[in-house]
Amino acid sequence: MDTGDAIAIKRKQSTSLMEKTGITSTISSFQNILNVVWDNVLYTPKFDSHLKNRIRTCPGTISSIDTLRGINELCEIEDFSDVYLLIRKIRDNLLLDLFLFEAQKSFEKDPNNSFIGIDLNNENEMVKASNDYHAMCITTEITKEELKAINMWKDDELLTSKNRIKQEHFQYSKYLAYLRENNEDFRECFNKFLIDRFDKMGLKLNDYVHSNSESLMINKQEPTKVLCDIKETLIDLEQLFIISLFFIDSTLFVSSDYMDYVERGMTPPEGSQYWVNGYIQDILIEINSDNRDLFTFLIDHNNNSMKIDIQ
Repeated sequence: MDTGDAIAIKRKQSTSLMEKTGITSTISSFQNILNVVWDNVLYTPKFDSHLKNRIRTCPGTISSIDTLRGINELCEIEDFSDVYLLIRKIRDNLLLDLFLFEAQKSFEKDPNNSFIGIDLNNENEMVKASNDYHAMCITTEITKEELKAINMWKDDELLTSKNRIKQEHFQYSKYLAYLRENNEDFRECFNKFLIDRFDKMGLKLNDYVHSNSESLMINKQEPTKVLCDIKETLIDLEQLFIISLFFIDSTLFVSSDYMDYVERGMTPPEGSQYWVNGYIQDILIEINSDNRDLFTFLIDHNNNSMKIDIQ
């Protein structure tokens, strides 16, 4: 048997094991969730008049969709140490997007922001607006150093800069601290329900995630056990993203029904702008099942009046 045949057999065995442990469906679910958020970032402002001045960017979400595809492929060849490395990448990228969403909210409240009145269907205006990275900053009180760091990130120049800039402005802990400081509902939920979950994930996805143990580094752990742990980690990350985004901008959970009607020139059903996408509903049902108190907290802080239908 040549090497190619051996790899093909191994991949087939691993694929079967992935189906058995449920990690394939977990990866697919996570991709669906991120696609919902991305679609709503792109389209919701075009169809909803009260969001016409809203600008969102989600580079971390877009990147994570592709990264999940890579995780699936690495699981097929049982390269588990690299899988955990990519999960850390997803965690950091999604927290970056949460930071950007929260920061942009502050900018949008400024009546002088540069996005008011732009034509969202005009590509030139959109490009001009997206290049104004004040929209990705904390407030109009941003420092010159912070603006420099953001522009360097935007222009792919961080790799040529001193590492201090990246450490001061582009760290997981910085994003999390900003959300806790600026979003009261998130801070309360974090302190009551999420702190242990974030801490546990931080320990697992640390700076040495690819070599936290010798057996993991050289892929000698029992595959079923590792796949189950990877599945659990992805589910936890998926839920933490949904919970956090709920307090930042739950309108990004909206189903496509409202936009589908408007795009076709039809009158949407009354209240359909508050319908929650089915994939998001499934995650909320899981949260309700896992922690009723946490779910009740979400319902009590449903500031955008999204229609959450839990059977």
